[in-house]
Amino acid sequence: MGKRIGANQRKKLGQRRGKRRRVIPVFLPAIICGIITAAGAAYLINRNEQWAGTVATALARLRQNTIVTNIALQGAVQVKLEEILRRSGMKFPVPLKRLRGEYLDRFSEVTPWIQKARLIKVRKGTATIAIMERKPVAMMQAGRIVFVDAEGVYLPLDHGASPDLPLVSGLRDSTGAGGIRRLTGTECGRMNRFFSAAALFDSTLGRRITQVNFRPDRTVRVMLAGSAAVITLDEKNITDRLGRLVQVWETLQSDPLSPARIDLSYRNLAFVTTVAAGMAQTGKKNKG
Repeated sequence: MGKRIGANQRKKLGQRRGKRRRVIPVFLPAIICGIITAAGAAYLINRNEQWAGTVATALARLRQNTIVTNIALQGAVQVKLEEILRRSGMKFPVPLKRLRGEYLDRFSEVTPWIQKARLIKVRKGTATIAIMERKPVAMMQAGRIVFVDAEGVYLPLDHGASPDLPLVSGLRDSTGAGGIRRLTGTECGRMNRFFSAAALFDSTLGRRITQVNFRPDRTVRVMLAGSAAVITLDEKNITDRLGRLVQVWETLQSDPLSPARIDLSYRNLAFVTTVAAGMAQTGKKNKG
């Protein structure tokens, strides 16, 4: 016969069982969190080397894109990288921030050929810079022969160059910032107006212009390839005078005498002085 348990003992036994039931739910979340934490820690430990390599690679790439160790030029024909580096005083390595904020401005000052320098990209320490060079529209007689662009900036004429551009003279210049020599604004305007007007007519005429002399009396003396004639035009009505020159020139092609002077500086009149071999000069006046 089994042992009988008194009421007091049954009560105590029930209390101990109740405590065990309450303790297990309290510690169960903590146990689960501990298991998850341990598993995560084990996973991170296994991936530690891979994460370290990724961070190191990212830092190396960041350094490559913030420190410039080389430069590649785009669009440069007249200027060389060695000349730019020497005249700007830039030495590698150089911080990208300094290249953008300091040296790009210097690039436009080291030689008048550079009109603008722009940073395109940086890859693996190499900065690619686009160079916009000035385009000469004529040669200028300024104590020595130089190129000149549409903004009036004088450009050095390389030795041995034989450009097919007209020779301009008689215009005033000045020396601006950085010691760059250029035409004054007024004189640059005179030159551009003439070439713009010449471009409106027969392109053959524009290509045949070899010399243009701007006179103090606001006339222009022009010479054409294949002719010794000195052509005088009224600068104030340059478009009208060039149009008349085309007409007069076509008429003179059938004349056996060669023109020595063509004066189109008078309103509605064209004075032509012709000459032939062994003959004296003959004056001819045409209305137009």
